[in-house]
Amino acid sequence: MKLDKIREIANELVGQLRPYCDRIEIAGSIRRKKPDCGDVEIVCIPRKVSIMGDLFPGHDCKVRDPEFIRTVNSWPAMKGDAQGKYMQRFMRDVQVDIFTADKDNWGLILGIRTGPAEYSHKVLAEGWCAKGYHSKDGYLRKGLTLVRVPEEADLFKLIGLPWVEPNERGPAKSGPRAS
Repeated sequence: MKLDKIREIANELVGQLRPYCDRIEIAGSIRRKKPDCGDVEIVCIPRKVSIMGDLFPGHDCKVRDPEFIRTVNSWPAMKGDAQGKYMQRFMRDVQVDIFTADKDNWGLILGIRTGPAEYSHKVLAEGWCAKGYHSKDGYLRKGLTLVRVPEEADLFKLIGLPWVEPNERGPAKSGPRAS
């Protein structure tokens, strides 16, 4: 699908989710401004709402906003539960991949999901491995220690790479390797 058309769909979907997210961005080939795109990729931090605090002060429990869940579940499902880390839906003849993050892994998830896949594997993942990090359950770790990656620029800095704009990411434009 042409970039303008698929971006229009992506913006519509992001608009539906935005009220229920602390943060949300379009990723993938749309973010890289590819002329033709195969799907919509969205990275978001779903808002958490408090429950039980009114009934049991001091014993508050935070859960994913039920309106986020309702909105995602109103779209035809292909894979995943709206309470999970990944869900796939089908809207207006387009596959929609939704990846959830939190403030500690936002930069990692957005970087990986912006892609392209070869860049994510050959530049980003090989870069963090070369620096002694590993990825587990959507987070970077060094040994058993969780390493916060709050912004995408933090990921590049962590692996010793200069910032690369999304539309410049690709196998031929990968830039210097982490040393």
